[in-house]
Amino acid sequence: MPSVYFYRFRSCLFRCTGLLLLCSLLLLLSAGGFAGEKNLSNHDPVQGQKIRVPVLVECNYPPFLFRDNNNQMQGISIDFLKALEKKTALSFYWSPCSSFSENLKKVMTEEKAVMPNIVTTRKRLKTFLFTDPYLTIPAVILERRSEKEATGDITSKDLVGKTVSVGKGYAIADHLITSHPGILLREVDDDRAVLRKLALGEVDYAVIDIAVAVFMINEEKITNVRIAGSTDFKYIFRFAVSKNNLRLHKMLQNGLAQIGEEEKSEITRRWISVDYPGVFVSTGIWPIVLISMAVVVVLMFTAFFWSTMLRRQVFKRTVELKKLAEEREQLIDDLEAKNTELEQFVHSVSHDLRAPLVTIRGFLRLILESFEKKDYHEASKDIQRVLNSAATMNDLLEALLELSRAGRFSNQPEEIDMSELAGEAARLLENSTGTIAVDDNMPRVMGDRVRFLQVWQNLIDNAIKFSHHDREMKIHIGGSRDNGNLVFFVRDNGIGIAPEHKDSVFFLYKKLIPAIPGSGIGLAMVKKIIEYNKGSIWFESDETGTVFYFSFPA
Repeated sequence: MPSVYFYRFRSCLFRCTGLLLLCSLLLLLSAGGFAGEKNLSNHDPVQGQKIRVPVLVECNYPPFLFRDNNNQMQGISIDFLKALEKKTALSFYWSPCSSFSENLKKVMTEEKAVMPNIVTTRKRLKTFLFTDPYLTIPAVILERRSEKEATGDITSKDLVGKTVSVGKGYAIADHLITSHPGILLREVDDDRAVLRKLALGEVDYAVIDIAVAVFMINEEKITNVRIAGSTDFKYIFRFAVSKNNLRLHKMLQNGLAQIGEEEKSEITRRWISVDYPGVFVSTGIWPIVLISMAVVVVLMFTAFFWSTMLRRQVFKRTVELKKLAEEREQLIDDLEAKNTELEQFVHSVSHDLRAPLVTIRGFLRLILESFEKKDYHEASKDIQRVLNSAATMNDLLEALLELSRAGRFSNQPEEIDMSELAGEAARLLENSTGTIAVDDNMPRVMGDRVRFLQVWQNLIDNAIKFSHHDREMKIHIGGSRDNGNLVFFVRDNGIGIAPEHKDSVFFLYKKLIPAIPGSGIGLAMVKKIIEYNKGSIWFESDETGTVFYFSFPA
């Protein structure tokens, strides 16, 4: 009998031990399961206490996520998160703004964070837990407006071989790469940059969701972009959390389940005022819609008409004012140039005319002394010197008079064969000690033949006077068309112009070498004639010779 009781006791002990082991195993499994959910916080909240959860946001994604003028977060997703706060024990706060691609990286490392406005992809399903959808928005194709609008809607297939801007890291990029690999994608930081690239003509098309397209086009007042068609892709927005945060995912799911369709529609209508494809409008309101559209069209036409008239008047007045301003600036520049020329003229005339007067005055005094001494022979020589000085003064005054005439036409303008005219000037100044070569077929100009003959004569005469005594004189005259201008030149192999004289070559009465005969107004006269004809003159010089150029608009 004792052995029977012993075996029964041992059997009962084994059963109790087995039950204890089974309960311990269940407790361990439960503890492990709860441990997987403890990632949200280190302890369960007491009743009434909210669990703070960071939200990874983009601050430049209207109308879903953006900061308003008061630096407050606004948008459809913000309103959904506020609705979730009322349905759950969660309290959301906004993390510092980052781009969408940067937030994708953060949500993998910040296990307690939630990311709104995310679409599932095969790659993301391996990394994140997604809630049920809370909003569906179709993706559309945008293009730049042109004078000839497209006749039909554009589809994703039409984008093959074209440059298309999309958001960096967005699901639409993966979709287009997979479905239409021939599209040349240009990924940028956000949808605002996507629209900007299209508006500036840096890409052919852009693909974004229709809500962002309408909101940003209106907000940015982008007038050269239109919706050209739809894609075969829809943004099915969900909330995403780290795959390790089962508890947060469950709380978000439960909260979304408590938000009814009516409340979802109310949140959506608060931010989006367009009808998406597939949304039906009651036929009873079509007459009202059509009448409203007709009124809007009439108002828009009236506003457009008045706006066009006003723009024309403003443009006309702006052109007139701009022309007056340009004329005023030109007048001021001309006056300043004339003042400078007048100052130079007065200085030169006073200096060069004083010299003969001083000579005459001095010799008259000597003549008086000679008459007092009855030295008539010496007086006669002094009288000759006075006559020479008077002749010099007369020459200076004649040259001055000629210079004053150089600034105006003396004959009717006519078409001038510059090759023939330069040849005539060369023959008048023909020099037996060298050669003067004149190119044929130089461009023709309209002007006063007499004045242009003076230009060629003075430039050729200048080249002859300053020829080099150690080499045979060679003068080359030519001209051609260059970048819309008629350019002519006189090239010599003379002594050149010293660097210290290069700034005073065109000065009145300026003689670089006093021993060489001349009045000193030749180049000043040339400059005045050319500038009067809206041209310009310049020169290049070194020890091998000098080239004088002058040009006119063609």
